[in-house]
Amino acid sequence: MIIRLLGAMTVEVAEQPLPRLRSRQGLRLLALLALRPGQELERTHLAGILWPESAPEAGLALLRRTLTDLRRALGTETERLQAQGRRTLKLDLTGCLVPDAVAFEAAAMQGDSRALELYNGPFLAGFTDDWILLERERLQGLYRDALERRAAQVGPVEATQLLRRALALDPLREPTVRQLMEALARQGDTAGLGACFNQLRRRMRRELGTDPDESTAMLYRQLLRSLRQRTAPQTTPLPLPLTVFFGRDAEREALSQLLHTRRMVTLTGPGGTGKTRLALEVAHQLQPAFPSGVFFVALAERDEPSAALISLAQAVGASEGAEATVGERARHALKQRPGPCLLVLDNLEQLVLHPDAEVLRTWIRASLGELPHLVVLATSRLSLRLAGEQEFPVAPLDAQASTALLLDRVRAQRPGWTLRDHGSENITALCACLEGLPLAVELAAGALRVLTIPQLLRQLERRLSLRTHGREERPERHRSLRAVLEGSYRLLSEQQQAHFAALSVFRGGGSLEAAEAVLATEDAVDALLTLEEHSLLRTEAGRFRMLEVVREFAGECLAEHAENAAVRRRHAAFFTALAEAASQGLLGPDQGYWHQRMDDDEENFRAALDYLATRTEEPEPYLALVAALSRFWERRSRFLEAYQRCAEGLRLHGARPHTELSARALLRMGVHCWRHQQWDPARQHTLEALAFYERRGNLLYQCDSHQNLGNVAFSQGDLPVAERHFSHGLALAREADDRYRIASLLGNLGFLARGQGKHGAAVGFYQEQLELRRALGDLGRVARSLSHLANLAYLRGDYCQARRYYAESIPLHQQFKNDYSVATDCYGLGELARAEGNLDEARRYYQQALEGHLRVGVEAESAAAQARLQEIERDLGS
Repeated sequence: MIIRLLGAMTVEVAEQPLPRLRSRQGLRLLALLALRPGQELERTHLAGILWPESAPEAGLALLRRTLTDLRRALGTETERLQAQGRRTLKLDLTGCLVPDAVAFEAAAMQGDSRALELYNGPFLAGFTDDWILLERERLQGLYRDALERRAAQVGPVEATQLLRRALALDPLREPTVRQLMEALARQGDTAGLGACFNQLRRRMRRELGTDPDESTAMLYRQLLRSLRQRTAPQTTPLPLPLTVFFGRDAEREALSQLLHTRRMVTLTGPGGTGKTRLALEVAHQLQPAFPSGVFFVALAERDEPSAALISLAQAVGASEGAEATVGERARHALKQRPGPCLLVLDNLEQLVLHPDAEVLRTWIRASLGELPHLVVLATSRLSLRLAGEQEFPVAPLDAQASTALLLDRVRAQRPGWTLRDHGSENITALCACLEGLPLAVELAAGALRVLTIPQLLRQLERRLSLRTHGREERPERHRSLRAVLEGSYRLLSEQQQAHFAALSVFRGGGSLEAAEAVLATEDAVDALLTLEEHSLLRTEAGRFRMLEVVREFAGECLAEHAENAAVRRRHAAFFTALAEAASQGLLGPDQGYWHQRMDDDEENFRAALDYLATRTEEPEPYLALVAALSRFWERRSRFLEAYQRCAEGLRLHGARPHTELSARALLRMGVHCWRHQQWDPARQHTLEALAFYERRGNLLYQCDSHQNLGNVAFSQGDLPVAERHFSHGLALAREADDRYRIASLLGNLGFLARGQGKHGAAVGFYQEQLELRRALGDLGRVARSLSHLANLAYLRGDYCQARRYYAESIPLHQQFKNDYSVATDCYGLGELARAEGNLDEARRYYQQALEGHLRVGVEAESAAAQARLQEIERDLGS
C-alpha cells in the first residue's frame, strides 16, 4: 500500500487506485492514521477531529461507519487497520513505503536535503478542514526552512529559484526577502533586486499598513549602490536551449514569415504547450534578420508592470539615471540601435490582467509607434489586446513529435532505454494520454526514471499528479501540471472560475447551446470567449473543447463548488432533451444531421448517464435518457452498451411498480437479450412489458412487444408462433397508422418468408418496405431493406442484381456508421464471391465481416464469419 498526503491525496492498493469511498471522510481518517503509522490513536480523539460539531456518541457512530467503508475499500490490505479493543485504532504500514508527509518531516527535521524532493505540494490539497490547514501550515513551514537552508549552500541562480519558492509560501517573510536580494545582487540582477524590494514594500503597505524593517531597507540600498558602481549598461543575451527541439516545422515557418510582415505577434496557448521554446527557436533562427539585436525578457517572475519595465530596460542595456522614467530609458536604448531589432517578451499573462496593465501596453504601443525598426514577439496565455496585435495560437504537438520528444528526454537520463524494450504500442498510448503537451511529456520522461510505462499509465488516470522528480532547475510554476493550471485559474475572476468549473461536466466538448443551458446564463458566448482568451479551452465550428488535463482540473474545482449538483442536473437535463429530439429526428429526412449531432456529443450522453446513475433514489431520469438513446444506439450498433445501460436502469428501478419508462426499459432489455441469444430472459422481459402496455391500451408498444416475441420464436425455430406475432404486430401498427412500425414488421415477415423458402413472398414484403421507407426519407432503414433484397437476389441466383443492391446499401450504412450492417453486407458479398468461385475475394469479404461483427460484439455472426473463413482456407489449401 502506498499513501501520498502531499499534494492531492492518492492511495494505491496492490498497484491500483483506492476504490471510491462513500465519503471523503474515509480519506481524512486514513490520512490521520498515516501521519502516525504504527501508533495507537484514541477513537474519541479521531472522532472529535473528524466530526467536531457532533456529539461524542454521534461522532463515534460516524467513525464506525467510515471505518467499515474504508475496510471494504482496502480489500486485501484491510488487516493493516488494527484495533485494540474498541478504544483505539492504528495503521500498520510494515513493509510499505513511509507516507511522503512522514518521510518529508523526518528529513526536514534532520536537515536532510532530500526533504525538497519529498515535498510534492500542500498537505491534502483540496481539503479545507481546520486540522488539515494547521498541519499544512506546519509542514509548509518546514519546507520553507529547508528551502532557505539549501539556498544558503548553493550558487546564486539556484538559490534564487529556491527562495522564490519559499516566498510563495510566506510573501511577507523579511529574512527570506533579504536572502533573495543578496542572491539577486550576486547575479548582478539590478532589475530583479528592485522588483523584489518594491514588491515587498507594496504588499506590506497594502496588507499590514507598514513598511519593511529598516534592516531590510538598508540592505537593499547597500546592494543597489554596489551594483550601480560595478555594472555598466549591457544587454541580456538570448538564452541558448540545452535540449533538442522537436516538431513544429510548419509553426516555425509560419511564425518566421509572420514576423517579417507583422510588428506585434503574441504566441498564445495553455501553460506547458511550449510557447517559450517556440519563441526562442524562432528568435535564434531570425537573428540574421535583426542585426541590431534580439532581446529576450523573462517576465514570469514579474507580477507588476513597473517591475516588468525594469527587467525590460536591463535586457536592452538602458543606462541608469533619474532624468527619465525607466520606460523612457528603455525606449532610448532601442532608439540607439541603427537597424531592425526583435524584442521577445516571455510570459506576460499575469501582467496583462494586472490593474496597471495599461502601463505596459502604453509602453509597447508608444515604442512601436516611435521605432519603425522594432518588432515585438510575446508569449502569454492570453493576448495583450493591442491594436495591430497578431495572435498566434500554439497547439499541442502531434503524435510523432510527442514520441520523439519523450524518447529524447528519457534517453537523456537513461541512455540504454529503447523503444523495442518497452513496446511501441505502450509509447503510443502514453503519448496519446499526454495529449501532445510538451510539459506533460517532459514530466512523464522524468517519471520513467523510476516507473514502468504501465505504472505511469495507471498514474496518468490522474494526470494532475504528474510532476517533476527532483529536477530543481525547472521553475515552480512548471513543476507539475497542477501548478500550471493553478496559475491560470488564479488569473480568472470569481465568476469566470465558476464558469470554468461548470464546463468540466462536458466530455469531448460541447455546443454553445449546451453551454448556455449548463451555465444558466445568456452570456455563455462571453464566458467561452473569455476562457478561450485565457487558453483554457478552444472553440471551433460552433463547439468548445478542453484538453482532458484541463477538464480534470476544472472537475476538481467543480467538486468543491456549491453549484456542483445543480450544474450536473442541468447538463443531464439538456442532453436528455437533445436525445429525445434526436430519437424522432433519426427517423426522418434530416437523420444525417441528427446522426452527426449525436456523434458529436456521445461522450456527453455517457457523462449524463453516469451522473444520473448515482441518483439511486430517483431512477426515472436515468430511464428517460436510456429510452431516448435506444434508437441511436441501435443505428450505431452499440449493442453491448445499450444492453449494459438498460440493465443498469432496471437495477436502479428495482422492485418499484412499473412506469411507462421502466416498461420501455423492459421492452428494450428483451431486444438486447434476444440479440445476445438469451432466449428465456428475452421472452420474459418482453411478456412483462406487453402485459403493462395491454393494461394501458398502448398499441405502439404492444406492436413492438409482439415484434420481439416473434424474433425470439423465429430464432428458436418456431416459425408458426413467429408468424402469428409478426402478423399481429403488423395489424396493430396499421391500426395505429404508424408507418415506421409498418415498415419494420414488413421486414420481419419478409425475413420469415425467406426462412420458409417463400422467396417470392419475401421479395414482395421487402419491396413494399423499401418503398415505404423511401417515402419516409428514412435512408438508414432504406439501406437495411436493400441489404435484405440483395440477400434474396443471391438466394434466387441473380448475382448481378444482388451486387447492385449491395452497391447501394453499403455506402448508406457507412454514411450512418452502422458497423453491424456493413459487416453483414460484407458477409453477403463473401457468399456471392464464394458462389462465383472467387475464393480470394470471398476471403477478403469474410475477414471484413468478422472484424466488423467482433467490433460490435455479436457472437453468432462472428462465429459464422469465422467458420466461412476456415472453409475458404481449406478450399484454397486443397
